[in-house]
Amino acid sequence: MAPRRILLVDDEGSLRDALARALISEGHDVQVAVAAEVQGRLSQFGPDTVVYDADSPHPAVRDVVAQLAARPGACLLIALSRGGSLAAVASESPSQVVLARPINMEELRRALRDG
Repeated sequence: MAPRRILLVDDEGSLRDALARALISEGHDVQVAVAAEVQGRLSQFGPDTVVYDADSPHPAVRDVVAQLAARPGACLLIALSRGGSLAAVASESPSQVVLARPINMEELRRALRDG
């Protein structure tokens, strides 16, 4: 799998940082952001993939995801959800991939490889 430029957006620091370390160890270039930083990080970093907390209550995250989804091919969008039905989250999300939390790294690897 070719390395990706991944922007990881999540306000839960310990989970975000652990996932970032795992992705970096697999050779990806990873930047992390909390919701309040997402717009700035996106423009500075220029990722080809955005992995984000689909359950975030912050409008900044939803706004950025909607903007990226409106530009097909701009970015692979991977939503992480901890609650409810993944089918329900997928039907409401513009993301190409929706994964359950806790994260199954093999599923995430497959999404990164196939996306």
